[in-house]
Amino acid sequence: MRGFRIFWLIVVIIAILEVVTPLAYTSSYVSYIFQSIALVGFLFIVLKDKDNVKRLYSVVFAVYFIVSSGSFFIGFFSFGSSYKVQTITHRHQKIKNYRIEYLWSDVGALGYNKTTELVFPLTPLFEWRIKNFAVDDLNSGFWEEVNEDVNELGLKGG
Repeated sequence: MRGFRIFWLIVVIIAILEVVTPLAYTSSYVSYIFQSIALVGFLFIVLKDKDNVKRLYSVVFAVYFIVSSGSFFIGFFSFGSSYKVQTITHRHQKIKNYRIEYLWSDVGALGYNKTTELVFPLTPLFEWRIKNFAVDDLNSGFWEEVNEDVNELGLKGG
């Protein structure tokens, strides 16, 4: 049980770092997995001393089902969308994974919110994102303009 507690503590620390620093998950699925591990692990640690193991599993499953279905419906019926990459405007000349992305978010009849982010991939699961990055402050000796069209929103025209 001690190994599980250490694993759970690492997952919780990473989940907290994602909220308080520019660390970001590379996908919403990774975020969902980390949040699920943190929640279920917390329930196992808190309820481990109960005598009835079947009751423990049913409580854990019920809470997990309620939270996951609630987060699904909130995400499904939320207005607007998260930011999606439209264009990769610049890439670092030496480290090609470092990039500057131009992102859009659909807000329905109100149009689109737009922002620019500097992205440093750390691992396949995490990346460091600096939001509202000013492209005017770039040192052109390190960055090259590429203007790669990604179009995650699937907009037509061009």
